Amino acid sequence: SFYYAMAIISACTIMFPRILFEVLVVNRNLAQQLWIPIAAITLAGFGAAFYIYKKRKGKKEETSLPLKNPLNFGTAIKFALFFAGVMLLVKYSSENFGDEGTYIAGAISGITDVDAITLSMAKTATAPETYPLAINTILLAALSNTLVKFCLVMALGSKSLLKTAAIGFAAVFLTGLGFFLFYLLR
Repeated sequence: SFYYAMAIISACTIMFPRILFEVLVVNRNLAQQLWIPIAAITLAGFGAAFYIYKKRKGKKEETSLPLKNPLNFGTAIKFALFFAGVMLLVKYSSENFGDEGTYIAGAISGITDVDAITLSMAKTATAPETYPLAINTILLAALSNTLVKFCLVMALGSKSLLKTAAIGFAAVFLTGLGFFLFYLLR
């Protein structure tokens, strides 16, 4: 299960550089502000995966998994609809509830997907004074998504997998939470 834990943590961690790339494509100025927390979270996640690897190196275990085709046109349609819904949710939440509403929209949308809220925040953060809100909303969505993945490991994985993967999830989540609080309180 330590190979599975390494793979899960690595897959969850790669989400963060992907977020930065998406922001960079849409809003270079915001990406310049977001790269430090993203780099720290990425280092924490890959550092934890490397720690798991070093800790378990040389131990034998079963590693076969059935593979499926990840490409599906239906997925693209669902994403487009979800993205439109997130844009509406962010607009409604920010107009009616201010920054707190935007954070709520980020946390909710992050449960299933971080790309829609990331792109939405990158498009709407047009001035430096809006960057902290955008960064925090993106971080909150990513933390929400990470927490959901941890819950999936808790619900579907073995105790051994949970115990091993918890190291990586804790590293990623706590680093992200630290930056979220830093940007929130400054």
